[in-house]
Amino acid sequence: MIFKEIESSEIKKSYASYFHEKARYFAINKRNDFLCYYGIIDITDEIGEAFLMFKSFNSKVLSKEFFLSLFDHLTKLGYKEIYTWTKWDKLIKLFSHFNRFGIEKVNYPEWDKDPSKTWFLKRI
Repeated sequence: MIFKEIESSEIKKSYASYFHEKARYFAINKRNDFLCYYGIIDITDEIGEAFLMFKSFNSKVLSKEFFLSLFDHLTKLGYKEIYTWTKWDKLIKLFSHFNRFGIEKVNYPEWDKDPSKTWFLKRI
């Protein structure tokens, strides 16, 4: 997987509902094929909130390898705890299988109390 940081203006234009002033954004590619974007918001120096942006769910893209690479990239950025959320049932089910990789379902964090989101946490 290749993670390339991109300008936030690209996200503001294509995924306005995911745009956040304080987020950093990355394009994710595999073998020259674009997979999706992801964003990361600093909560503290060691805690981040990561979120994916893509048009439709693709279980071939969102694999164990994909998520392990994503969390490895976030670790290299210096995060010790990574929170992520989803509203998609298929992604909630997929994440529930990653408990053995240290990804656990948690209650919503103090900074976001949206009950429609299901939250997960990866501690490094």
